[in-house]
Amino acid sequence: MRSLSHAALYLKLEALYKLPSPRSELDLQWLSDRMKGMKTQPSLRILLTGVFLLLLNACATNAPTAQGPLVGTWTNSLATVWTIKADNTFDVVNPKRHIWGNITTAGDTVTIQETGGNAAKGCHGPGVYKFSRTSPNTLAFTLVKDACKERIKNVTLAWHRK
Repeated sequence: MRSLSHAALYLKLEALYKLPSPRSELDLQWLSDRMKGMKTQPSLRILLTGVFLLLLNACATNAPTAQGPLVGTWTNSLATVWTIKADNTFDVVNPKRHIWGNITTAGDTVTIQETGGNAAKGCHGPGVYKFSRTSPNTLAFTLVKDACKERIKNVTLAWHRK
C-alpha cells in the first residue's frame, strides 16, 4: 500500500466524509493516526473471523460419520444376520431368535445391549467386546465381558459383509 502525505489523506477523507478544514498540521497528524488504528480493527475482525471459521470447520470435520466401522449387514457361519445401523441400533435374526437393541462404540470397544425380541435366558444385560476389521468385508470380536453364553458363541465368530 502506498503512503499518502497527511494533507493528501485529509483531502481524500474530506471528500468522503465532509470533514471541516484542518486547523493545523497536528489535526492532520491526529487524523492520520486515528485512521491507522481503524485499519487495524477490521484486520483483527477478519483474523478472528478466520480463526472462528477454522475452528468451526475442525469441529464439523471431526463429527461422527454416519457410516461407522460396524455399520452394515453381517452374517456368520451360524446363519445369523446382524444388521447394524448408523443410528447405533441393531437387529439380529438367526434360525432361533430375532433380537434388536442398541450398540455403543468407544474406540475399538463395543457394548451390545438388547432392548427387545426373543433373547436367550440370561442375555438381557450388556455384552462388551473388542472389535477389529481384518478387511473391508470382515469383522471380528473378542470377548471383554458378557454373561450371555449364547451371545458370546455367536458374536465371537467371524462376520462377513452380506
